[in-house]
Amino acid sequence: MILMSFKFSHLGDYAHSHSFILKKIFKIALLIFIVLAIVWSFALKKPIYQHLYGKPYSGSLTVYEKDIFESLHVQPASVVVKGSNFAVQLIFLKHYRTTSKIVYVDRYNPVGTWYRGDRFSYIYDKLVPLDISTVSGKTAQPDILKHFDFSHEYRLLRSESERWNELFVRDDINNNHIIPANKNIAIALEILKKGDTAHMEGYLVHIKGLGNDKNFELKSALTAGEISHQKAGGQTTGLCRIIYLTKITFDGYIFE
Repeated sequence: MILMSFKFSHLGDYAHSHSFILKKIFKIALLIFIVLAIVWSFALKKPIYQHLYGKPYSGSLTVYEKDIFESLHVQPASVVVKGSNFAVQLIFLKHYRTTSKIVYVDRYNPVGTWYRGDRFSYIYDKLVPLDISTVSGKTAQPDILKHFDFSHEYRLLRSESERWNELFVRDDINNNHIIPANKNIAIALEILKKGDTAHMEGYLVHIKGLGNDKNFELKSALTAGEISHQKAGGQTTGLCRIIYLTKITFDGYIFE
């Protein structure tokens, strides 16, 4: 009886020791993963992406006084974008260029899509990986921009200022729904951040659903300061630009 008791105790100690070692290994592995993720996100990701997918740019970027909207002399063929269970048509309407100050970057993710739970959000989030909010003109001047606070909540940019009536210029503040034209542009958008000055080129497009989603439609602003027919909290809102982005330059690199 004494011998059996000793054996069971020994096996119990072994199991406890084995479990302790596994937990310790898991904690160490988790810590290493977290450290590597932080190092990748804050130190390695940007220079690696710039080197692999961008081209060095030695010029300087000056914020535009006015964004440039150009009529299309030759109408590009419309683009059909297909997902796993949807298809939409992008209708090209104007060529667009701006060099602006980035005041907000709102990236969409599957958790948010699931939370919102409607078909419109599902298609939109698959098509538009992020919204970029920009400021140009005199509002981008540091001594004016410092008086503004910006926040963003799913396709809606909010701007606030204690000197609103004095400083607000509708044409200068814009929210942009961005559709990357290719992989290089999509990767560039992953490292774009608030505070960057960026030159962007592309097309302003309307989005029209196809097939079972023929009622899906989203229209872009085509002029500066264009007003939306929708209101937020009873207040007038500006119409966002939907940009099929073909080129972006920031932080010393061009992606196209």
